[in-house]
Amino acid sequence: MLMSIFLSCVFNVKAQIPSFEEYDWDVFEEYEQKQDVYFIIDEYYPGNDNLSDYARTKKAIADAFKDWQQRGEFETSADYEERLKNESLIKFYNLCLAYTRYTLRQYEWTFVPIQYDIDKQEYTLELYKRKDERVDFYGDFFTAKVTIAPSDARHLKQVFETAYENSVTPFAFSLFTYYPLQCVANGKFIPTYLIFSTEAFYFEIDNSKYPGAKEITYSAAELGINNKYLAGKKCQMNEVWKILINKKMEKQAAEQRAKEEAERQAKREQRAKDSMSIVKYNEQIRAKFNKYRTELAQNRRNIGNLGVSCKYINISILNLDNTSEHIEKMNEQYNTELDSIYKSACTQITNDYLKAWNQYIEFFENGKIFEQYYCSGLDALRKEVEERKLLLNLKSFVNANTKQIQSINCQNEKLSQYNINGKSYVKVTDYIRECKSAKYYDDMVASLVACNKKLHDEYEKNGFLFDSQIEFYEAYTSGNYKAILKAKK
Repeated sequence: MLMSIFLSCVFNVKAQIPSFEEYDWDVFEEYEQKQDVYFIIDEYYPGNDNLSDYARTKKAIADAFKDWQQRGEFETSADYEERLKNESLIKFYNLCLAYTRYTLRQYEWTFVPIQYDIDKQEYTLELYKRKDERVDFYGDFFTAKVTIAPSDARHLKQVFETAYENSVTPFAFSLFTYYPLQCVANGKFIPTYLIFSTEAFYFEIDNSKYPGAKEITYSAAELGINNKYLAGKKCQMNEVWKILINKKMEKQAAEQRAKEEAERQAKREQRAKDSMSIVKYNEQIRAKFNKYRTELAQNRRNIGNLGVSCKYINISILNLDNTSEHIEKMNEQYNTELDSIYKSACTQITNDYLKAWNQYIEFFENGKIFEQYYCSGLDALRKEVEERKLLLNLKSFVNANTKQIQSINCQNEKLSQYNINGKSYVKVTDYIRECKSAKYYDDMVASLVACNKKLHDEYEKNGFLFDSQIEFYEAYTSGNYKAILKAKK
């Protein structure tokens, strides 16, 4: 940003007291790194190494400002006066800032541990300038005391002694200064606050009470600059740096806030997008669920009331990290599982139907009648089958023993041995009597009436006197038929 400082007349040209609020630290550092900026600074920077930091910097500022203050060859008196009036103050501040920072950047700081006070837990350090990977241990240095725990102090000394024994210059012991905390003491620029940090330990150096230290300040009178617009003006470097750094920190904070807000907005937008996707996918999967549920409910053969599980009909966002891709994956998974459950239910329904068909179809006249009973439920089907077994077993017995059945006397049946429906009976009429409460009792009676000659002939002769064939048969086999018949006549 030095270039922007040199060209600062573009910003705030009418300002009488520069606030430096226009300057951006990132731009400052960007320009400072450029070759042409160093060239401009070096043009006025004295090469005499015998000068102190403060004297060297003041001379550079004064020479640069006096050169700037010269009237240009093609500059009218009015333009020249206007330039001095509007730009002198900000130019002076710019040059003070640029050359002070340039001087400070000529070196870093390193230290040597001297003596540890175990009672006060203070370590006395000697601080040296370090430039271009070289430390001048015979040049200017100053001492400082830091508070450090005994274990860290012991470790610090061991590391330093190891480095020294191995002829390694302790470049690793570098100190880092915070931005405005610099001062001048006996012409030397020194930091008033430093930090040292490694993985092993950390300490701070507060050098604000260094003897003779004072803030780095410049005035036009002190620099021998004759400019009426700078009369009584001073430039305090720490204040300038505070403004720049605070501006940088504010910018970083604003950028961080903007970044966080952008991230939050992106999450909100993504969440809204996800929510819309969820609504769409849930509508689709609910529609499929309802379709499958309806189809299974309307399937007459689904006597086990098989259905689909409701846990597959709702996708929800569990956290802010869900993405549409994840939701689509969930939807695909739910759809696949729902399809699988539906197909499994359909397969189960078909298998159950075929199993019952193979087991019970022989008891029914046709598939239509079988399905009618099957769709009423397995219990109803099995009950019907048991009822039909009684009738079919009798018919099978009658068909197998037609001649014998034709000749028996149902009113005074002789004792015999009949095997019907897996049980032994001494009379055919006993079997029919046992089935009196059966559903197809009337069909059993009709089967016997049709086959037995005497029973059939009597029914043909007098059956009309009775309300039903059942009434006739029971009267005929009651042992009191003649009295009942007489009463009927």
